[in-house]
Amino acid sequence: MSVEVAGLFDIMHVRQPEGSEKCFAAIVASVADLDIDTAHDALTKSQLSGPDGSTPPILLSKKISLGEVSTLSIEPLVKPADRLDDAASALSVICDEIDVKNPVALLHKKTEDPADGRHHWMLITSRIFDMDTTHLVGVMDPLKSDREFYKAPDIEDIVDRSLKYAGISACALVLEKPEAS
Repeated sequence: MSVEVAGLFDIMHVRQPEGSEKCFAAIVASVADLDIDTAHDALTKSQLSGPDGSTPPILLSKKISLGEVSTLSIEPLVKPADRLDDAASALSVICDEIDVKNPVALLHKKTEDPADGRHHWMLITSRIFDMDTTHLVGVMDPLKSDREFYKAPDIEDIVDRSLKYAGISACALVLEKPEAS
């Protein structure tokens, strides 16, 4: 049995400021290799994020200019209104995107408490698998210092928790840079 890897392993890790709502800005900064303030400004101008940095589920495709250097395409893969059968189905959609080297931003419910309305964005960057079975998923959480690998069932638990209470939002992030002339 041969083990394979897919995705991106060289994405910069940007942390969100302590106590802020800028988790999506940190993810965009990581993917685009920017500072968090530049990413936050671009997201605010595009009206994807509020002034405080909070970013709701993304329901429509959007292109965001990140200055003269690049554009970020945000492509929704799974929306809260999508009725997926289970977390494994959602993870399969996410893994398909990872396989073509597009990191995926995942908005998930923080806790199992139905009364707790807090959500959080994290970035899924890679996976380690054999055959069609994903074993580990590379995750960049803007609240943590280092990238981590989660066991596939742990990611499925996070997705399942979100499916039960609010649905999930997962978006492919595709960085487009102008070709050098």
